[in-house]
Amino acid sequence: MGHFMLIDYVIFLATLTISVLIGVYFGFAKGGQQSTKEFLLGDRRMPVIPTALSLMVSFQSGILILGFSSEMYMKGTNIIFHAVGVVIALPLAAWIYQPIFYKLQLTSAYEYLELRYNSVLVRKIGSLLFMLTTLLYMSIAMYAPAIALCAVSGLSVEFLVVATGLACTFYTALGGLKAVVWTDAFQAVVMYVGFLLIIIEGIRKVGGIDKVWSIGVDGGRIRADLNPNPFVYMSVWTVMLGTAFGWVSIYGTNQTAVQRYTSLSSLRKARLSLLLVIPGVLLMIPMVCFTGVLMYAYYAHCDPLDLKLISNRDQLLPYFTVEVLSSIHGLPGIFLASLYSGTLSTVSSGLNSIAAVVWEDFLKPKFEHRISDQRATQVTKLTAFLFGILAISLALVAQHLGGVLQAAMTVINVFGGPLSGMFLFGMLFPWANKQGALAGVAVSVGIVGWICTGAQIIKPYQQSLPRSTAGCTNSSLFPGADTFNETMLVGLLNSTALPLEDVQLSGISYVYKLSYKLYGVVGILLVFLVGAPVSLITSRLQIDTTLTDLMWPQLTTICCCLLPRQFKQSMQSNHVKSRVKVIVSPRKKMVNRDRGERIRSLLCEQGLKESGCEQPMLYKLEAHRKSLESILA
Repeated sequence: MGHFMLIDYVIFLATLTISVLIGVYFGFAKGGQQSTKEFLLGDRRMPVIPTALSLMVSFQSGILILGFSSEMYMKGTNIIFHAVGVVIALPLAAWIYQPIFYKLQLTSAYEYLELRYNSVLVRKIGSLLFMLTTLLYMSIAMYAPAIALCAVSGLSVEFLVVATGLACTFYTALGGLKAVVWTDAFQAVVMYVGFLLIIIEGIRKVGGIDKVWSIGVDGGRIRADLNPNPFVYMSVWTVMLGTAFGWVSIYGTNQTAVQRYTSLSSLRKARLSLLLVIPGVLLMIPMVCFTGVLMYAYYAHCDPLDLKLISNRDQLLPYFTVEVLSSIHGLPGIFLASLYSGTLSTVSSGLNSIAAVVWEDFLKPKFEHRISDQRATQVTKLTAFLFGILAISLALVAQHLGGVLQAAMTVINVFGGPLSGMFLFGMLFPWANKQGALAGVAVSVGIVGWICTGAQIIKPYQQSLPRSTAGCTNSSLFPGADTFNETMLVGLLNSTALPLEDVQLSGISYVYKLSYKLYGVVGILLVFLVGAPVSLITSRLQIDTTLTDLMWPQLTTICCCLLPRQFKQSMQSNHVKSRVKVIVSPRKKMVNRDRGERIRSLLCEQGLKESGCEQPMLYKLEAHRKSLESILA
């Protein structure tokens, strides 16, 4: 096997250094981040293309890169239809979620839950679930690539976790959203260049793209399973459906995404940034998946996993890169930089989003009037730093606790769908209320948690496509050996594990065979199935027409025959009083805190201002002050 050289480490460290320097620049340029609006939202003047790149790579972590390539190697091409699911999800997110969130101009996406359900409790539950899942995912995003790389790079898990974690924490806490977005854009370029070079050199080593394709076809890697049964490991339909449901919620309600597109200066730019993710995904996902087929073509007759040359499937891509590409000095380093660019973008985006949620949902209601905005900015920077240290600590502890990785992934799967369901329930079901939302989430978490935990314990899907060691040679097993060592070769071949079979289940335990891609779908549906009847009963079939601006505008078109006339009239109304009540009714204290800014936005929206809508001073406010103040009272 090849090895990392000095130039490879230099390239990796250079990537970290450039990322840190970007954070330093935005931390001090033009006086630094002087307000929470600038630190958390880039002063709502972020550029479109870097924001689109940030939206893409924030959810393309090292876990996805390692997982998708090894999935292609072990089980075939069904996973590539993940890209199709994302392409379906993005326009839906732009159509359903963006108009609502952008109009409200919220810093925390979970403020919507309080406004919609008239409940601080619902908002804080949503915020806590987001913080928990994001913190765990950041830890996994640092830990999983480190475990995969330590065996082939010569770098320790501790060094990889601490180096990437500290660099990420530093530039995020210093430079805020501007640093995160611009470093994400830089890291996206590194990822594309790295995988392009790996694919080009890998094809050359195998003997051409035609040979790669033919070996993949012969080995069963190029295939599409069209079985619609949801109780199979993975098919084209489960991948597309699960991804579409999951990612429309991720790009529509996840704080990381909402914070990105509300940082742009107009709804048109926000939609454009989201739609520009589509070409990026259509390029990145197939590149990563093709790398998996490329690895199989290279190892088709001498599988390193069966030979115990690597300990788990996630080490396939690093092993392939080091063994095959080390003849060109620097390529393994570019791969390392590409892999960790995904990790850096995920962690930095998560830290910035957690800082926003902690300030907006927990600290701001108590301390806004006690401290200046500049001091509040320092608090959010400290929050990002402390959560960065916590994520690093969890990643370091993970290697000493065997089941923590599995447990963390279980928590993420269990809470992701129900949390998304709470948003979608409020936007699409006019009768939704606090009781229905809480009941739906509780039942959804319980049932999805039961299915997910059982599946993690039983592991019903253990079968993979056939692999071979029949073509192994002495030179491939023992680089540098002068003579063929038949005894050692036979010993290795005899140690190859027998193919595993899927676990056969029946009765109630058969539910554990549900495809993991559908956990999010089940979580969302359960929120509706439980929340809808509870809401109808507790609301006595009454709809709060003051909350229509918090619902999907197209409801009156699609469900016109099912909705009360009063509700449809309220949805179609553009009266100023209705607009103000939508924002004020659930939480007058919030409006009292930033009354001027809220009134100004409402005046602009209703055309009551003739000019100066982009200025902080209210224009012609006096003419409308009495009527507006009476509404806000």
